[in-house]
Order: sequence, then structure tokens, then C-alpha cells
Amino acid sequence: MRSLKIFCMRSITYSFLLLFFFKLSSQQLNCEVVVNSGFINQTEKEIFNNLERNIESFFKFK
Repeated sequence: MRSLKIFCMRSITYSFLLLFFFKLSSQQLNCEVVVNSGFINQTEKEIFNNLERNIESFFKFK
């Protein structure tokens, strides 16, 4: 019975340490997105500008 308690306490301790380690190792992504639309015969370039902004905001805020 005592060994089971020790095992449970160690498991809980190691789990917290592992979660703490992964929390510390996270990084923020800082990126710039460029959509090269020069080869597409499209008159509305605003579509591609909007695509750039949306992709960039997705990566910055996720």
C-alpha cells in the first residue's frame, strides 16, 4: 500500500514537471507573409492583399 502511494505521488510530480517544462519551452512565432500574385491575371489585387493579412494574423494570434 505504501509503495502504491509513493508511485502515485511520483507520477503526479513527474506529470507536473513535464507540463511545466513544455509550458516553458513554447515560443512565439513572428512571421511576415508575402503572397506573390504576379503570375495570376487577376484585376482585383485587394483579394491577395486580404489573403496576406489574414494568413499573417492567423499565425500571429494562434
